[in-house]
Amino acid sequence: PKDSPTVRVAAIQHGFPKPGHQDPDTQLERLAVLSEQTRLAAEQGARFIVWPELSLGFDPQVEHTAELQALAKETNTYIVIAYGVVTLDDQWRNEAVLLTPAGEFAFVYGKNYASEPGEPPTVTRGSYPVLKTEIGTLSTIICNDVNFTVTTRTLARNGAQIISEPTFETGAPGLSWEERTQTVLRAVENHVSVVKAEAAGISMIVDPYGRIVAQIKVPAGVANALVADVPLTAGNTP
Repeated sequence: PKDSPTVRVAAIQHGFPKPGHQDPDTQLERLAVLSEQTRLAAEQGARFIVWPELSLGFDPQVEHTAELQALAKETNTYIVIAYGVVTLDDQWRNEAVLLTPAGEFAFVYGKNYASEPGEPPTVTRGSYPVLKTEIGTLSTIICNDVNFTVTTRTLARNGAQIISEPTFETGAPGLSWEERTQTVLRAVENHVSVVKAEAAGISMIVDPYGRIVAQIKVPAGVANALVADVPLTAGNTP
């Protein structure tokens, strides 16, 4: 429909070739790059901004919390911050938290399907939260979750209209093209928009009709903000 309301969204790429929890000396640099690209996206009108999987190696609700809250307030954006943490009792948390423009942490999503080889299961998996906002109902999955239909389907049934997909595909040849295809399928199956934010590779924004409205492939070492408009629709498909 030509008269559908739209929302401007953004997929941020930081360009670091390692996941945040395996690159502890770069945390401040990562935070600076991600913040800069978030500001650039907000200047272009983006309201929903997604950071890549494992962007940070710390829990945003524990470290650099005030700085991140200030960023969300300054840019008036909803930010999906993805991070990896190994707890003191050796439990793995590959998670994404949604930070609102008011500086509030709305929900935490734990990756439901571990990537092979070797990734342990996330202890907080099993929950599919959504947040109803003035720009639409927001939610997220993480990377390998897109290869399983139950993830986006459950979120759509919970009312999601825009689903973020933080990914980390560096070092896995071919994975980005597989997930690119699956992202389109999940969007059109559930009639939702999907924002795929990759650390160093293919980022893309897909609308509820399966159309790739924006896509870019950027190598490691380069930061980028991919911005596009997506329509808001109800997730009613067969």
